[in-house]
Amino acid sequence: MIVKDVKNNTVCMIEPDTGIVSLKYKGLQVDFVLPIGSTYRVLRNSTETTIYHKGASDYKIESSINNK
Repeated sequence: MIVKDVKNNTVCMIEPDTGIVSLKYKGLQVDFVLPIGSTYRVLRNSTETTIYHKGASDYKIESSINNK
């Protein structure tokens, strides 16, 4: 599944069944497993996106513009 921020930019990709998160930004690629119950936050271009792995294939995704 593709995760988009509030500005409709792609933040990352998630394989819902495994919890594998793939990020690609400015030539750098990172893959990791987000365990159930864990949260991951991405700050990019004044936008903050939070991904919470609630259970099995259940994710809560929130995104907002960070004016700080």
